[in-house]
Amino acid sequence: MISKIITRITRTVIVLIILALIGGWIYTTHKLKKELQQTQEAHQGIMAFYSDSISNLYIMATRYGDSLHQARQIILTQESALELGVISKEEMKEKYLKSVQTITRLKEQITVLNRPGEYIETPQVNDSCDCLQLPFSMDFTDPWFYLKVTAGVHLPSLDSLNMYSSPVITAGMQKDPGLKNIFQRPYPVVNYDNPNHYITPVDIQYIRIDPDQKWYQTDGAKMGAAGFFGFLFGVFANK
Repeated sequence: MISKIITRITRTVIVLIILALIGGWIYTTHKLKKELQQTQEAHQGIMAFYSDSISNLYIMATRYGDSLHQARQIILTQESALELGVISKEEMKEKYLKSVQTITRLKEQITVLNRPGEYIETPQVNDSCDCLQLPFSMDFTDPWFYLKVTAGVHLPSLDSLNMYSSPVITAGMQKDPGLKNIFQRPYPVVNYDNPNHYITPVDIQYIRIDPDQKWYQTDGAKMGAAGFFGFLFGVFANK
């Protein structure tokens, strides 16, 4: 009787171990494929940011019909980020960083066209030459920029140029609208919003770096724990 119980327990444990190994192999294979895909997509996104002809940005319409600049997040492990050159150990050491969570890089373009200015002093009529004497200094003012120019005898000079900007970078998970996407899995995106209409984003690179796993968070530790609890379950189930 005892030998039969031991045999049943042994068979149960063997079956559970085989199932755990198969499940672990499937999970590990899927995870490796996902990490490889993420690394390839990250490499493409990083190369696009440094290209003059490719951009990671695309424009989407909000719920209220406004235009929104958006890009996909780049998700990497810290090891992959170091391999791709996104960060370096020397840079982290220089900035006293123990780990890196996110990296945001922006390319912006400032465009101001056909903006009238103001003379700092009032133009005056010069009686000696019967002509209009214009001031040498001119101001161009706006809520988002200030420009002061002086016309010299030989060449004009730029006295000061101030630009004001308050961009907002929002990272989150998004699902596409519509009934056809009701079962769609949310995907990570980053949104760019800037009330300064003179500044247009050219490209954005948002890299999220997942923290390194502790030993008890690794797949091997989880599989070992599953096998151990499966063994205990088999022992008590056959008593």
